[in-house]
Amino acid sequence: MTQRCDDRVTRAAYALGAGAYDDAWSPFILPPAEALVRRLDLASASCVLDVGAGTGALTPALRAAAPVRR
Repeated sequence: MTQRCDDRVTRAAYALGAGAYDDAWSPFILPPAEALVRRLDLASASCVLDVGAGTGALTPALRAAAPVRR
């Protein structure tokens, strides 16, 4: 039988790493991602799925680009 990780430990580890990930990578990843979102025709999109959203840093740009989303 496979031993499962303790969910609380896993959540705590991700919570600790999220800030460091944002600090290290968002300055490099976010600008080109925001530029791409601006080029997409999302104004009338009713639903937007961000697969692999990471820490969600791109969410504000997606919300602004797709104001009709549900």
